[in-house]
Amino acid sequence: MKLTVLGKYGPFPQAGGACSGYLIETEQTKVVLDLGSGTLSNLIKLYPTLPIDAVFLSHLHSDHCSDMLVLRYALRQLHSRGVTVPMPLSVVAPAEPSIVHGQLATSGVYDITTAKDGLKFNFTDMSITLHQMTHTVDSFCMVIRSAGKKFVYTGDTGYNDRLSHICSGADVLLADTCFLSADKTTENAPHMTAAEAAKLARNAGAGRLFCTHIWGGGYTDEQIVAEARRFFRNSFAIKEMGVYII
Repeated sequence: MKLTVLGKYGPFPQAGGACSGYLIETEQTKVVLDLGSGTLSNLIKLYPTLPIDAVFLSHLHSDHCSDMLVLRYALRQLHSRGVTVPMPLSVVAPAEPSIVHGQLATSGVYDITTAKDGLKFNFTDMSITLHQMTHTVDSFCMVIRSAGKKFVYTGDTGYNDRLSHICSGADVLLADTCFLSADKTTENAPHMTAAEAAKLARNAGAGRLFCTHIWGGGYTDEQIVAEARRFFRNSFAIKEMGVYII
């Protein structure tokens, strides 16, 4: 599997950056995980005709799905000009918030499947299983398997007791690391700290931890990695448009 980072910030980007979005590729499959603000431009840099098999949205907060509304225009207008694009495009998304889901479902360009805990999708050389997480709206972790490799994307979530089992043995854990520990004000926080993500990677026996959903208000990669590596040495801050082999 190959991971390309289309955006890594949340809930808003640093200057010049993009919010959460990731492209996962195998020899026969291309899947996008989230498409937040600024990510569509980066996807088009790689694939101008958008030859993707599906988009999986972890949840329907704007920093994870806002470019889906712009993607509508791209698919319609390219199609009207004779360009072969995936239309309708398969999209997996939670049902709530209903107003956002409705904007996607009535677009005429998306074939929507409602995300549910435990739902599994099989592609030619890839499988994706959804697991419900702990956030302020319905949010789903994704376990992706291909060619004997296991990749887990947590989406947005506070730390919860299910995570260690779900992430067990992951070759790569792409985890919500929105905060530093000093800024965590409640045990029911909707995001993990860098320390929590690192402890999760350690307890799950993960190979590598990729920190993402970096707070756009001014955290540096170095701050996030320094805290994470206190608990899990193989912790890294991903780079936008960075390419990683899983």
